[in-house]
Amino acid sequence: MKQGGFRASFEDKGRLSYFVKPIPTKLLLNPDATVEQAGMIVGVNNAAQPAFHGFPAEHPGANRQLQVTRNCSAVSSAGMLTRREVFQQVGGFDESLEGTLADVDLCLKMRRAG
Repeated sequence: MKQGGFRASFEDKGRLSYFVKPIPTKLLLNPDATVEQAGMIVGVNNAAQPAFHGFPAEHPGANRQLQVTRNCSAVSSAGMLTRREVFQQVGGFDESLEGTLADVDLCLKMRRAG
């Protein structure tokens, strides 16, 4: 997996959240130029799933969601920036969780912290 970029942010009425900052590119891409993810969707089938997984990189997405900055429930650690003190304040990654679940858990903890 290479980073062709990823842009997702937790924004509140146009004000960038204190906790997570966007990376100034658009998508996390696979080597075959398909989308690995464009944020995580939490709650679908009682799970967390990558948004737009497998879509061609140039596809606009449903309602052009791959062309705009939008809110996400969570993002992958491969496309996340956060302040060290916030990461530490919420307890960082839960090492008992595997893979993407730890990323989602961290995002949800930061969101709950406000």
